[in-house]
Amino acid sequence: MNKDFFYRLFYSKEGWFFIKLLIGVRWLLELGYNLLHATTIIEPIGLCKILPCGILSNSIVLGIVLVVSFASVVIYIFYEKYAIPSIVTLLVLSLFMISFHESTGVFIRASLFSMIWVGQLAAYIFHKNNIEDLKKFRHQYVIQLICATYFLASLTKLSDAGWAWPQQGSDYFALSSLKGYLYDYFDTGNTTLLNEGYNLAYLLLEYKQLVYWLMLGALLLEFTSPLAVLDKRLTFFYGIMFLLLHIGIKYTMSITIGGTYYSMLAFMLNPLGLLYFSFKYLKETYLKKEAISSI
Repeated sequence: MNKDFFYRLFYSKEGWFFIKLLIGVRWLLELGYNLLHATTIIEPIGLCKILPCGILSNSIVLGIVLVVSFASVVIYIFYEKYAIPSIVTLLVLSLFMISFHESTGVFIRASLFSMIWVGQLAAYIFHKNNIEDLKKFRHQYVIQLICATYFLASLTKLSDAGWAWPQQGSDYFALSSLKGYLYDYFDTGNTTLLNEGYNLAYLLLEYKQLVYWLMLGALLLEFTSPLAVLDKRLTFFYGIMFLLLHIGIKYTMSITIGGTYYSMLAFMLNPLGLLYFSFKYLKETYLKKEAISSI
């Protein structure tokens, strides 16, 4: 795949549409789930310190918020000329969702869902008069924020244990892995999950050296993630590596980290756009061969 392919994947009208479609639908599902399953506010956090978030217990108010959210996502995806007002609305709703959910006493790993709107909003404000720059930076700013998230994660690990983190991690990773399955077990009462957690923990203890190299690779991947902003081929490469990283985290620790995972998936890999352009490329190649053979 040449550089032009990745330009179309991330910058073209069709590529950008598929990115918006994936992130918009996923964001809507995240918001709906968290608002519908949130419990009583324990201590106001964030926007809930200045807004009466408790009114969401009223079914009418909750319904209005969900309708506004759905309408904003539809406008964001299909009506480019209303990009700024729709993104502002989605940003406010994101901050509200996180504030409300964390006010219930449950930490939500969805903070990056707010930052993707910040990145896009900055691009539409600063580059609204230059369409070519806008095509680039509405994607590039978000990539920078995603990479900053991973890079800061690596700095946290290094500040905690330095480059010895992989060694320390491999010593206790089996316990961390089991903890994730225990949370699921206590939530569901499913003994199968408990048995899976124990089996995986024993397996990780048996292959501690392999775990060490995998954790070192993960640390280096996060630490070098800023390189992904330099070129769209690097963006795609790091997207694949981060996808493998998240699959590993999900399998070994039963943790998804949805806000980071889905943002990365949409903006660094654009799977819907990848399928579309790959099919289009194969079709064009086939038609060219047919045309040549018919001469």
